[in-house]
Amino acid sequence: MYEDAQSFAEGIHEILVTFMATRSIESLEHYYLVNVNAIETMRRIDESLYTDLIQKFKEQKHAINANSDSGGTGYVNSDPRREGQTDDERELRARKQKTQEYRKHHSTAGLR
Repeated sequence: MYEDAQSFAEGIHEILVTFMATRSIESLEHYYLVNVNAIETMRRIDESLYTDLIQKFKEQKHAINANSDSGGTGYVNSDPRREGQTDDERELRARKQKTQEYRKHHSTAGLR
C-alpha cells in the first residue's frame, strides 16, 4: 500500500487533516484522543508533519472559538433556561445537580 514510512506518515497526516472539521472544542479534543496512536506513529516518522498537524488543530480550535456564541470557550450554551446566567452560576448549578445525583446512588454521601 505505502512504499515507505514517509509516504505512510504523509497519508496519516492527509487523512487526519481531511476529517478534522468539527463544530466544538469538545469534539475536536475527542477527535485528537481517538487518533492519538496514529498521531504518535506519524510523529515518530516525521516530526515536521506532526508540527504541521498540531498547528492545524490550533487553527481549527481558534476557528471554533471565533465562530461560537459561547464567549470564546467553544462550548455552545443553547439551553434557553440558562439564558442570562453567568459562568459561575452555571457552574454552581451543575455542581448541585451532580451532588444530587451522587446522593441518590450513595446513601452515605450526605452524612457529615
